Amino acid sequence: DWTRSISKAIGDTHAKLCMDSVGQMRLGVWVRFDVLAGIHGYESAWEATGVGHVMTNKGGVATVLSIWDTSFAFVNSHLAAHQDKVKRRNEDYCEIAGGIYLGFPNCGLLNQFHHCIWMGDLNYRLDLSSEPDVGPEEANKKTPSP
Repeated sequence: DWTRSISKAIGDTHAKLCMDSVGQMRLGVWVRFDVLAGIHGYESAWEATGVGHVMTNKGGVATVLSIWDTSFAFVNSHLAAHQDKVKRRNEDYCEIAGGIYLGFPNCGLLNQFHHCIWMGDLNYRLDLSSEPDVGPEEANKKTPSP
C-alpha cells in the first residue's frame, strides 16, 4: 500500500489524517502530531469530468480542513490530455472548481479558504514556438474563472 510507504518515509512525527480517492486519483493528508489537536472541519468531495461526467478517469478530488484558525483546500486533479485540448482542460478546471461543494455551500471552493493548493496531472504543455512573450497582465486574462 502506497500510504504505508509515505508514512514510513515521513517517519513517526506525522499521522495520516485522511486518504481520499476517486478513480485513479488519490489525495492524502499527513499532519504533524503537534498540530493534530488543532484540526477541525475536515470534509472531502470529488467531481468527475470524464466521459458523460460520470467516468472517473478525469476530474478532481478535494479535501478541506482548518488548522486552528487557518483554512486549507487541497485539490488533486487529472485534466484532459493532448496539446490541442487546452479548452477542454480549462473546462475541466472550471467544472471541478465549480462542482465541488465543501465548507459553505453557497461560497465557491476557491473563495472561502485561506489557502488553496491545487496539484495533479494538469496536462498543460508549453508551446514556445507559437506564443509571443506574455506579461503577467496578459497571462491573467487567459486564466479561466469557474
